Amino acid sequence: MAVSETSQKWIEAGYDLFASNGPNDFKVEKLAGLLGLNKSGFYHYFYDREMFFMELMKYHCRMGELFAGEVANLKNFDPGYFNLLLKYKTGLFVQMHLRKNINNPVFREGYEKVKKLNDLNQIPLWAKYLGIPDNHELASELMEIARDMVYTRLSIEMVNLDLLAVMFGGIKRIVEKLSSKK
Repeated sequence: MAVSETSQKWIEAGYDLFASNGPNDFKVEKLAGLLGLNKSGFYHYFYDREMFFMELMKYHCRMGELFAGEVANLKNFDPGYFNLLLKYKTGLFVQMHLRKNINNPVFREGYEKVKKLNDLNQIPLWAKYLGIPDNHELASELMEIARDMVYTRLSIEMVNLDLLAVMFGGIKRIVEKLSSKK
């Protein structure tokens, strides 16, 4: 589908709405109201919600590529990665809703593509932060726990630098305690 300026507005506003409410509470009427447009315009550009969600996943993957590119340039996890999460918090919460709705094949594909893009550069950075720079396998497993923790404990309205530092730092402290017992 060729993306026009107006369809791009629908997608960007839909991305924000999806991040806040997820797919189950996603209403075309609400999106149209946010844009000040008639909902028939939505159906002009997108045949139905499923087609819109497919376009939304393409947009999410583009945002994931931008995020991954910035992660590749980071020198530290704290505060560099935390600041990036805040910069891309809409994408973070879209990813959260995709994870929660992983049974939907379109959402699973979007989630997995973005996760794979991110893991390439964030796992080595995370492993270094945890003090296990040579154990990317363990770091990857701990990142899964950290993601789930963020996804279940935070909302888009309350996420901030301090909360991210506390949550990710908690896992770091556990690894440090386990390492000191050897």
